[in-house]
Amino acid sequence: MWWLLWLLLVPVVWIGLQTLLLGATLSPKTTGRFYLRSQLKRAGVPHFVPEAAVRELVSQAVSQAKTFSKMMSQGGGGRLSMRTEMVNFLDGMVTQAVEWTRPTGLPARETDSVPKVLQRHGVRRGAAGRPP
Repeated sequence: MWWLLWLLLVPVVWIGLQTLLLGATLSPKTTGRFYLRSQLKRAGVPHFVPEAAVRELVSQAVSQAKTFSKMMSQGGGGRLSMRTEMVNFLDGMVTQAVEWTRPTGLPARETDSVPKVLQRHGVRRGAAGRPP
């Protein structure tokens, strides 16, 4: 019976180690682009956000995360991981991008940074509901 548990546990541990090592060795921008693309794909709008826009959004998220984690560590809030904060910012960006591209999306302010980036790269509001 123990061999069955061992047989099931080894692949899980192996995948976990690979994920941990990959995340530690790749740059935040690389992991951020991968994460943002996968979240956009999960939301069903990956085709509407061009790679240049993804790069710009990730760059903004990395910059914001560095600033925020630095402020929190100086203010006595403890040392926060920059990557954790980057994921939080990217999640917010995904939500705004999805709402911008869906025809029935919630109203998004065009002055926010994500809609500005999307407009600059040619993504129209409600683009997911329009023919190309």
